[in-house]
Amino acid sequence: MNTAHLITAARDALTTRRAHEQTVNTLTITTTHDTARHTLTYDSENVAVRHHDGTLAYVDLTNTEFAEDLDAHAEDRLAASGSLRPLTLRLGPGPLIRPPVELDARSRLFILSIHARAAAHRPGLGGNQVLELANLAYEANDVARHDHTRSLPPIESYARQAAARELPFPREATAAFLTQTVRLAVRTMSHNMQPCPLAVEIPAGHVGDIPAWLARQAVARFRDGATSREPRYDTPALRAVLQALAGLQTPAAGDWLRLYLTHLPTSRGCTAS
Repeated sequence: MNTAHLITAARDALTTRRAHEQTVNTLTITTTHDTARHTLTYDSENVAVRHHDGTLAYVDLTNTEFAEDLDAHAEDRLAASGSLRPLTLRLGPGPLIRPPVELDARSRLFILSIHARAAAHRPGLGGNQVLELANLAYEANDVARHDHTRSLPPIESYARQAAARELPFPREATAAFLTQTVRLAVRTMSHNMQPCPLAVEIPAGHVGDIPAWLARQAVARFRDGATSREPRYDTPALRAVLQALAGLQTPAAGDWLRLYLTHLPTSRGCTAS
């Protein structure tokens, strides 16, 4: 059962049920246990509908052709891989773009660490400047990573340090800013790779039942067409930024976040495109 067929069936089911008055951007179908067949299947009774304005509703699409197609798709997936994950389908013409998202303190610190680490690679910096930026990147990342079980210490000092070095420390962020931050992060992590990747591609998936970009499945694509899975990109900082980005632009089945990094490899590492 291919994705295009499921999307068409989903549109037909929504029209038949008159379940929505607004334009639908995505549907997310979670999994449930079929007690009759003692196996996993898709839950067509509680389908999450995300509208273009960002509002979320739940709709019952049981007893539709779409529900039957979901059952068949679940059987195919179980037969092929032995597992079944939630499914997000994009029904709209493109990704949903919402107003800027408010960032929590940890996300702000991770963003600062990414930009400080990247800034430390700027040409023309003195040794002390590089060391200061590297220390700031390490400290911000370390605080965000290891204080996840309790309240963070006051972060005003990081705001002052960011301002002094002309680094971003935003309270809210747009999808464009978050995408650029992700690109900056993977570019910096790719700095010493030889050959240098042309792009890093991150697939859509789910964390639990929530649509997400999966850093753990990131792929480096090289100029000769070769690809390789790269675990180096699966970091807490990158996951936090990708989570915020997914909240603004819902990833759907078949989506890839493609981040082009370089024109040509150079002796100094990867250069921005």
